[in-house]
Amino acid sequence: MASSGYIADTFIAGEQPTTAKWNELWSNDAAFNSGNGLNDGAIVTRTLADSAVTFSKLLSTTFSDNVTSLANAGTAGGTMKYINLGGIKLLWGKTASQAVGTGGATWNVTFPSSFFSAIQASLVTEDVLGTSIQQNAYISSINTSGMVIGQWSVANGSSQTNSYFIVGA
Repeated sequence: MASSGYIADTFIAGEQPTTAKWNELWSNDAAFNSGNGLNDGAIVTRTLADSAVTFSKLLSTTFSDNVTSLANAGTAGGTMKYINLGGIKLLWGKTASQAVGTGGATWNVTFPSSFFSAIQASLVTEDVLGTSIQQNAYISSINTSGMVIGQWSVANGSSQTNSYFIVGA
């Protein structure tokens, strides 16, 4: 958060502050108390006690309300969730149940618009297998706007859901 509450001023030794200067001092105190008087980067890691800020604390407080849920607009259907953790972008989801014919099929997953600028890692896996255990899920193609999930199957008529997890920037 950029500083929006701090007011810079000078005081002279022995000066009797005016009401305006006292009000500035009280405003600065309130700004520091709320955090609005701190510039970005004013608190650096060297000023924090060891283990004062842990990843679990960040997830349970700072980032707890930042997970967004979205219906997949692509042909795979289902729902995805995503979050930006200070530049590390995570997206995960599950497709709707899809019928897989002999040989397989592919479906599209559409990522939120402009969410990723790069993809670093991706994973897809089959969920509970349908009528045939001879199935395999794979990522046929992926880019910053979406991916194509492929499902290979030996048996005709199998039904399958797939889960996915994407890490990007």
